[in-house]
Amino acid sequence: MKEKRMLENGQFSEKVALSIPEVLLKSEEFSILAHNKFWCLIQQGLCHGDPLTRKRALFLLQRSLQHAESWHYVEQKDAIFWGLPEILAPFHQLWQTYTLLLETLEEKQVHVVKPVLARLHFVIKATYVSQNGERPLLHTSWLTTLLRRIFQHDSLSVVKCGILSFLDLDFSCSPFMLHGGLKFVCCDLIHALNEPSLYARSEECATVAGIRGAEVLPSIAKKLALFFVACDSSVHLQSFETKRKFHQALFGGILQENWSTPPLVYLLQAFSAPIDASPTRVQPIWNQAIVVQLKDLLTSALRTQHVFLRGAVECILLKATSYYLDTKAVSIQQLFLLLSCFKSTESLHRGTHLWKHLVGNLRHWVDESYGGQQQVEKLCRSSISSLLNTFRDEDPKTSYDRSDVHRLSKMLLLVADAFEELDLGLLLQPVREMLSTACVRAYLPAKSIDLALELLSCLYSEAQSPCKTGQEASDEITKAFVPGDVVLLSIASIFQHTYSNIVAMISGRVTSEEFLVTDVPILGVYASCLHVICNLLPAGTLQPHVELLVNSCIRCSTVQCTSDEVSCVLQLSCTAMLASACGVIRNDPELLKPVARTLEKFVWQHLYDAELYKPSDSKRLGEWGKLVSQYIESKWTCISFVVKQSPVASAAHFSPLPTCIMDRCVDHLAAASGMALIPILNTMQSLLPSIMATPEKLFEVLACVWHSLLERWHDHTCFWSVLRACVPVIFHRCLLTEDIVDTDAKTVLEKTLRTYADNFLESGNTRTGVLNVIVQHCFNIWKENPRLVLKQKKLLIDACLFGPFSHKHMTVVSAAARYIQGLGSACSVNELMESDHDADSRVRAMAFTTVSLVPDDCAGEIFYALIQRDREMSALQERLYSNSVAHRVKHRIWQAILLLEPVLPFSTSFSETSTLDTVFSALISENQPSVRYLIEWVATRLLYSNAEHRDILWKAIAEYSDLRPGSVCSLLAIATHLCKLLSVAELKQFVERAATEILPWTMTQHFAVRVYAQVALQSVWLVAKEQQLVEFLSRHTVFEKCFDVINTAAGNRTKVVAKLFNSFWVSAFHPLKDFNLEVICQVLPRLSLVTQDEWIHPDTFLAVDRRYWLSKDGAAKLPLLSSNSATKCAEPGDWMPEKKAADEEQKLSTNPLGDVQKKIIPWKTLFPDSEDVSMKNRQKRNGGLILIASLIDRPTNLGGLCRTCEIFGASEYVLGNLKYMNDPQFKNLSVTAEKWISLREVRPPNLREYFLALRQQGYTLIGAEQTAHSHSLADYTFPDKAAVVLGNEKEGIPVELIQLLDVCVEIPQQGMIRSLNVHVSGAVLVWEYTRQRLRKTLIAA
Repeated sequence: MKEKRMLENGQFSEKVALSIPEVLLKSEEFSILAHNKFWCLIQQGLCHGDPLTRKRALFLLQRSLQHAESWHYVEQKDAIFWGLPEILAPFHQLWQTYTLLLETLEEKQVHVVKPVLARLHFVIKATYVSQNGERPLLHTSWLTTLLRRIFQHDSLSVVKCGILSFLDLDFSCSPFMLHGGLKFVCCDLIHALNEPSLYARSEECATVAGIRGAEVLPSIAKKLALFFVACDSSVHLQSFETKRKFHQALFGGILQENWSTPPLVYLLQAFSAPIDASPTRVQPIWNQAIVVQLKDLLTSALRTQHVFLRGAVECILLKATSYYLDTKAVSIQQLFLLLSCFKSTESLHRGTHLWKHLVGNLRHWVDESYGGQQQVEKLCRSSISSLLNTFRDEDPKTSYDRSDVHRLSKMLLLVADAFEELDLGLLLQPVREMLSTACVRAYLPAKSIDLALELLSCLYSEAQSPCKTGQEASDEITKAFVPGDVVLLSIASIFQHTYSNIVAMISGRVTSEEFLVTDVPILGVYASCLHVICNLLPAGTLQPHVELLVNSCIRCSTVQCTSDEVSCVLQLSCTAMLASACGVIRNDPELLKPVARTLEKFVWQHLYDAELYKPSDSKRLGEWGKLVSQYIESKWTCISFVVKQSPVASAAHFSPLPTCIMDRCVDHLAAASGMALIPILNTMQSLLPSIMATPEKLFEVLACVWHSLLERWHDHTCFWSVLRACVPVIFHRCLLTEDIVDTDAKTVLEKTLRTYADNFLESGNTRTGVLNVIVQHCFNIWKENPRLVLKQKKLLIDACLFGPFSHKHMTVVSAAARYIQGLGSACSVNELMESDHDADSRVRAMAFTTVSLVPDDCAGEIFYALIQRDREMSALQERLYSNSVAHRVKHRIWQAILLLEPVLPFSTSFSETSTLDTVFSALISENQPSVRYLIEWVATRLLYSNAEHRDILWKAIAEYSDLRPGSVCSLLAIATHLCKLLSVAELKQFVERAATEILPWTMTQHFAVRVYAQVALQSVWLVAKEQQLVEFLSRHTVFEKCFDVINTAAGNRTKVVAKLFNSFWVSAFHPLKDFNLEVICQVLPRLSLVTQDEWIHPDTFLAVDRRYWLSKDGAAKLPLLSSNSATKCAEPGDWMPEKKAADEEQKLSTNPLGDVQKKIIPWKTLFPDSEDVSMKNRQKRNGGLILIASLIDRPTNLGGLCRTCEIFGASEYVLGNLKYMNDPQFKNLSVTAEKWISLREVRPPNLREYFLALRQQGYTLIGAEQTAHSHSLADYTFPDKAAVVLGNEKEGIPVELIQLLDVCVEIPQQGMIRSLNVHVSGAVLVWEYTRQRLRKTLIAA
């Protein structure tokens, strides 16, 4: 009993378990069924990664269950399998369901697996504990094993169905959560949820109302939220410690994963669902360990995530912290340390909704757990004192952690807002005193003053009202105070009372030889303080102080220092402060004109030619490249300021020529890096008009700028800033508005700009937001002079049609961003930054706004350029599939044409045909409904505004019916819509002509045309009835009787007519009332089932140009919002195939008790006697059936027959050539069957000898052929040793071979066709042979 000893010694391996001899399962002396180790190994095998191991484990489980009926169970502690209940039926039903689930999970087709997953409810119920305490039928570890197998499935569709089924389970009566369920949820479930494609939006979500925030949560996210709510209220997780362990394990599982952002957003939002469900029942359970996990998650796991969604994650965690934090288990220092991990730019910023909520909680926490206001005030004072004294007794060269300053500033602001009676000014009194005496206390460490200044600057920055990073912030924003904001006033007061000392200190600090390399980072703080002081003080107040700063820096820059290193640092610091002074001077150039003049002279005489050379004693300058880059940035900031403020010509006595400056820009542009490029590009932008007269120099500059942008394409730290600086140079205003005199140079310039625009367009397809920058720049120019669009016509049209086809992952990201935006101020990231998920839509929004600005004399050229694009797309792809790239491009084309329609002339010099004829001709192409609606809309409005040309409609119906009958439906719809718009006088004549033209089409053979004509005629009749056209109604009374018959008759036609009448296009849409951006760009795409990525919300147009769209002077040629509620609230018609399919899928339900698909598992091959299974199976079996297919020459038939022979166990399969097995078509049909069956090659010329050999072995030769003496298959009995011969696909079996056969059989037929395919015939014969053998076996048994 080797296995017994191994089991008792704990050495029982999986390999041994899967080869258990029958005697161990039947033995009463030693039953392996009594050992948990045995069942645990089976569970491990059932969810093993190797498919063969899983199948063997399942086979062993089924064998064990068969012997469990005779096994005498002895009560054991911690057993996971126990004896049979008194009633065997539930036991058998349970394990049949369990094994069925495991067998089905070996399939990859979701349609096979999904119906079976509904039976998980039976498995969970088997783990329920009854009220009388009886043992359940199933241990929860078996449920865990089954769920783990589901989540490990190869198909993501199956995994998604499995997760949804798991989240639907009722665990209230099951001890699952107590017996390994928590670990399963926090490990296996969390791992399975980290797959973005699980959250892909289904197409039915596109029918949701298109308001911002109406983004529907994915089904998994919805059910996950309900699951966490159920867990929070579960009886098994009611204890304080259990919930704490659950949360700790959950965050531990989250930290183990490398997350994609959308799954993390949905997971954490679902995790916080109990807070939204019942905030009063939430228990504070987060202790020190969970706080540490949160800090790791915020500082490490989220570092590389999508910025907007990362901010959303921080907001969700911050909200959860405010409810779950156990202040009795977390110190106040650790609390503020955690809060400092939330970024001010993304989640925790003063003035946001979450900040106010947290402030309220903080006051409660302090009063309850942290000793009240006095203790917190004491902590703040000690923290400020500790920070300011950092360098009192230390080496002055010691650096410090700048995060301590930000942490302290956030703590002070939170405390100040939480306790309004606390005076922040008194708390900051040490800072005020230090800055007031900074210039007179000689022994005060300079770095201590730097710390005080940095703390004050940080406080002022974070105390401001939130401003979205996507918006442009002007200097006036920083001047605006919230009325009664005592906190901000207290901070500003310190600046106002100490500004003179601050400026003097900065002047002395940056010009002192004690300013070291390690002090360079503080230059940014100095610049920020100067900017704040400039905005806080009245104009002119700073003049003497700025003069002092500028003169000191200029004087220091021209003095030789004691060492190379000191000289380099002073040169860098002085130049940086001069660059900061430029920003101050820019706010009031007239008042500070003497300073600006001094600075200008210094720039051209000294700074322009100065360079920062690496010193010889540069051992301490480890980051020399960064210092040089910072120096170049500061230097060119000064040069750019001087060039912009004072034209070079006015300072010609000491300034270089513009071309020389431009040459210097080109040289430095190639050498500079990072943000140092920005001021160089700004200088080039200012100088570009001066080189317009020299085209060669102009083209050189443009090429250099473009090359510089390409070099920074993958540098994420500066790419977007460089791009925004490059675009105004490459597409300079003077290049777009002015013409070059030289004709050849003008042609080259136009071609060059067109090339750059095409490059930006191509880049925009792969990198979101790139094209936005160039279109925004051009849009600002087009708004001022719309006629300029003709010069950039191609760019405008490309922008109208722009919108890359997003990958599924990007679609998931966009959907998550839309959902977060829908949360509004409840998620503070919406108050702090703009999402870029609709960046592509903004390009089209700017282009569409420009189209609406196009003047009358330019509209024709733009129209025919759009029509040409439409024709090119139709020629490229004749048939459009819904939401394909071609469909979406054509949809954008006709949206642009519709916006252009109010200024479209009836005829132009660009085409021999009229505008209306051109529009009608577009109906000939195969179009999706959304495109067809837009074309019909354009045509209707053109006919309405050109009354004298309405006869063109009737001519088009007669002409286009021969080209494409379906276009008649659209023309009839145009006539229907036009009836709604005409006055009574116009309508009398129009309805008479309409009735005459439409009536013949009501009796045409084409079903769709006939139905549309009937609907159109009824619509005309109803309009005439509404307008009381008595003469027309009395003349055509027969129409009404016909309509009654049509509407009451039974049949499909009547249903289709009713659906068309109820569709939004007939019942709700109005061509004039609905002519607005909201309907064109959002409502109509929704109603015509265009993917949601194509919708453009009205808010996007407001973000593009709010003043234009909300102007009250009638500047906009069409309204922004719709006033027709009938169209806005309409639903897509259910006659649309996509909508109908979606509805049918929703109605489809699976009966858990019904029959399901179950594939056969060949158990015998799972436990072979030899190692090589395939070699054993490919040996010829004695007796049985031999299928001879040597005469067949098509690989598809041969492959299918090979699979048939393997499934039904033929002893041998004969081919004319074994090379057929390598054919891809053979392999597709055989599905590896050739590996498991005996194969033989017998070429057709050798069949005679092979037949004779088989006859000598006792085989009966049977031909599958219709002959003069053939037997019917229904009457024929196959011998045991049968060799079936199949004929060629065309010729069948040759006569010379038929005469060698013992018998021929034919398959009985009932139809008109004479024969079956040879593959089908062979399969029928093989099955008949197998059926007869099985019948004999059953009779013998």
